[in-house]
Amino acid sequence: MGAAYVQVRSGAPVVPVALLGTHGRRPTDPPPPRSLINVVFGQAFQPPPPADPLARGNILDIAELLRQQLADHVVTAIARSGRVGLEGLPTTRKDGES
Repeated sequence: MGAAYVQVRSGAPVVPVALLGTHGRRPTDPPPPRSLINVVFGQAFQPPPPADPLARGNILDIAELLRQQLADHVVTAIARSGRVGLEGLPTTRKDGES
């Protein structure tokens, strides 16, 4: 919600950025040394200004819009980079649970 508040108050455009390759064999593991990490920038977008920029509900609406836009960007970035998404990784946790 913090990013949405800053965006609403400043009116700045949002530039989506996806960092791919920042995990190891499992999502909680760090990447191996000298791993390739892709930084994929998306097209800047400007959410519509809310009627009342201080209303919590309006900020939550912008936060959800930002979440959707950024999630879509990650999917696009994975496709552009040719990387495997998290769904292609093993789901066993470090403690052995699934």
